[in-house]
Amino acid sequence: MYLLKHDAAQAIYHYGLLFKMFPNSTYAPSAHWRAAWMNYRTRNYSEAARLMDEQVERYPGGQEMPSALYWRGRIYEDEEHNFPQAVNYYRRLVSV
Repeated sequence: MYLLKHDAAQAIYHYGLLFKMFPNSTYAPSAHWRAAWMNYRTRNYSEAARLMDEQVERYPGGQEMPSALYWRGRIYEDEEHNFPQAVNYYRRLVSV
């Protein structure tokens, strides 16, 4: 609903609430990823990076894993200028 209303802050809040309250739910990996992605889209790169790292750690078998690896690599590359770490994430992405 908040995505349709273009209210990113509320969408992030509610996605975060979902994966915090129900971390083992079928929907937790997706909600977690959406919170990370929305933070990226709103240019809150530090929180997006934290959530993407958490996504990789908590939900390694999830379908969101390739996206988390790729976009975290992009943050390493574009925002943090940590090219060796970006390469590590891209290499891991190729092996997923």
